[in-house]
Amino acid sequence: MLSIRQDYAVLLAQAFKKKYSLEPTPENFIAKYTTSSNDLVSYETVRKWLRGINTPNFVRMCAIAIWLEMDVNKFLDEHRDFM
Repeated sequence: MLSIRQDYAVLLAQAFKKKYSLEPTPENFIAKYTTSSNDLVSYETVRKWLRGINTPNFVRMCAIAIWLEMDVNKFLDEHRDFM
């Protein structure tokens, strides 16, 4: 069983690839994210998100979900016991 951070990383990578048809690398993510929002993130931060080492804070996670049109309901349901 993957950790909640690793599950989020998988969901994030899938949503990014689906929206842009690009590999979900930190470089690609930052290039697309910064042109779509006023939020700046570092390479290291995005690398940690994509590897499941860390997750964005709640506000940023919501902004990313809207931007990538992610369905986070299933993700939240699967981790209901964790919360």
